[in-house]
Amino acid sequence: MARKSRRQSVIAQKETVTQEKVFKTGLYVRLSIEDVRDRKDSDSIENQTYLLKQFVEERPFLQIYSIYTDNGEKGTNFDRPEFNRLMDDVKAGRVNCIVVKDLSRFGRDYLETGNYLEKIFPFLGVRFISINDNYDSFNPENSNEGLIISLKNLLNDVYTKDISKKIISTFRERQSKGEFLGAHVPYGYSRPDDGTYKLVVDEEAALVVRQIYQWKVEEGLSDTAIARRLNDMGIPSPSKYKHLKGEWKNARYNNNIWQRQAIKAITENEVYLGHKIYGKIQASLYEGKRKSRVPRDEWTIIENDHEQIIDQETFDIVHARRLEVYKEFTERLEQNKHFENTENIFKDIAICGDCKCKLVRRRRIKNDELYYYFSCTTYETNSGYKCTRKHIVETDMIKAVYAAIRSQIDMVASVDDILRK
Repeated sequence: MARKSRRQSVIAQKETVTQEKVFKTGLYVRLSIEDVRDRKDSDSIENQTYLLKQFVEERPFLQIYSIYTDNGEKGTNFDRPEFNRLMDDVKAGRVNCIVVKDLSRFGRDYLETGNYLEKIFPFLGVRFISINDNYDSFNPENSNEGLIISLKNLLNDVYTKDISKKIISTFRERQSKGEFLGAHVPYGYSRPDDGTYKLVVDEEAALVVRQIYQWKVEEGLSDTAIARRLNDMGIPSPSKYKHLKGEWKNARYNNNIWQRQAIKAITENEVYLGHKIYGKIQASLYEGKRKSRVPRDEWTIIENDHEQIIDQETFDIVHARRLEVYKEFTERLEQNKHFENTENIFKDIAICGDCKCKLVRRRRIKNDELYYYFSCTTYETNSGYKCTRKHIVETDMIKAVYAAIRSQIDMVASVDDILRK
């Protein structure tokens, strides 16, 4: 007789205990940047998903509710888009069982992972299964394996911190050589063909950068106005430009347009003065430091590192005008601080009828009176080139909702009268 593996026996024993209950199961898959770099095929999105599906298909008491995939997200940070969606479904009662390939896919932070396994999931009544660790939180046998799981969490944590230390050491050595270490080359520059990490001017994109600064200085245009003008002229956005040049492969970049955030980033970036800046945001896992912004006096600034696109005088004029706008904004806030914000009763439920994105609540003060309205974020962030303009006054929305509720109540009352007759 073939010997049954311990993993199969652990799960099989639990099946006999809870076979009458069906668990709404969320399959969680995560691929980190390190996995891509190290080319671990066994940890690929496809392989993880296949393994989890095969595991669930063999167990009728597990029914897949959804698959949650975080691609390129770090295991030390639990603020991941799909993990957050999974937890929202858990809290809403849509998922009461989570299955992962192994604990390192769930998370590499020793304390926070342990907090989920030992406190949060038991409190919420959530079953947690880690296939390769032979762990099932609902299996009585696992009550004696808490130490083993804790040790695995600790080893994952130590491994991550060791990698963090090596990466930081390598980055600092390359910084000292003047190499550009950013994830993406700034718009207006490119890397030379010899493969070195120096910045050289991309003249085609640099012309656009100079034009943006010129519009700021000569016409005083806002970020939104400049984004709209560039879109009208048919000039590719930075991400679309890189896609057209073959630097960024994903086809979704081909649909990207200029947005005000891109204009703001370009007109604030000192890289266009020829300076290279490191250390604006720092994180050091092995030293226990989470990602955080760093004061300017602690930045590493290498001046005159590469050819400038914008001269200092032009940059200073644009910077001064942005400070003026910010000062006016803060002064208005101070003048109107006596207006108290009210609760947004339509939070997360007001949806744009065209693009299906959430409507954002704005406030406006007119004639010393405060009122709220809802607008479409898609329209706003894309300078009016996607979706359509919305301006729905909150009081009008409340009246419409009350009218709809009243209509439903009257309808029920009418049906009740008919039934009585």
